[in-house]
Amino acid sequence: MYTANVYKVFIASPTDVADERDSILKILNDWNVINGEEKNKILQTMRWEQDTYPSMAHASQENINKQILETSDLVIGIFWTRIGTPTKEYESGSVEEIKKHISNGKPAMLYFSNTPVSPHEIEPDQYQKLTLFKEWCKNHSLFEEYNSIDDFKEKLSRQLSLLINKDLYFSEVIPSDQPKPTKIIRAKNSRSDIIDFLSNLKKFRSNYDALEEFYESLGQYRFSKINPVLEELEIMKVLSSGNGKPFLQLNPRFYTLEDRDIEQIKEDIDSGEYNYIL
Repeated sequence: MYTANVYKVFIASPTDVADERDSILKILNDWNVINGEEKNKILQTMRWEQDTYPSMAHASQENINKQILETSDLVIGIFWTRIGTPTKEYESGSVEEIKKHISNGKPAMLYFSNTPVSPHEIEPDQYQKLTLFKEWCKNHSLFEEYNSIDDFKEKLSRQLSLLINKDLYFSEVIPSDQPKPTKIIRAKNSRSDIIDFLSNLKKFRSNYDALEEFYESLGQYRFSKINPVLEELEIMKVLSSGNGKPFLQLNPRFYTLEDRDIEQIKEDIDSGEYNYIL
């Protein structure tokens, strides 16, 4: 008997990668058998077809989001020839799950299959939308491609261990009966500065000089007040360089936030949904 932190792994994919979805169950189980007791971590698979229940409270995708996605720690996304069924706001349910997950600062692993397929099995509209999404991923993230189901299994098994060992998200030791802390802001009197930063995020993404000008305009003291907030949102942090001048380090999520994500964060801050602590 041993105590372990349970991390929920959500599988996001259209219907054309059923073999890959099924193989993840064994990969996670093998990881648990080999590493669970030593690392005090257990990976629990979450799939909509086995972990959701009927509900008329929301639309189907929103039910999936609320019932299992919001409490998941890692998303594994898999695509081949389809992107999936569109939702109210996104190209597909899988895309919505992935983008909502990473907008909350949580890790995601994306895999695209290069397995040969007969042309008559490809739906042109689905494949075109998938190609556009893949291009978006190229500009915003690092993903993996595979050539066969065995290639997928080998890569996911190895890269999953790398992720668990190296990603800071999995480094905290939190009792399994306690939820991970989310939406915590550590700067009490910097709300307007945070909103100003978010309002200019699009400009900062395309103009690094503007980001440095913002830092200088606030001054080191005021910026030090909002920096923990930006780190909590996984947008950026300030490091000390050798010459004593602060160095602004941007996190990958800095480039993935879309306009609607930024507006939602600003609304959450204004409405008090974020908890302000010293």
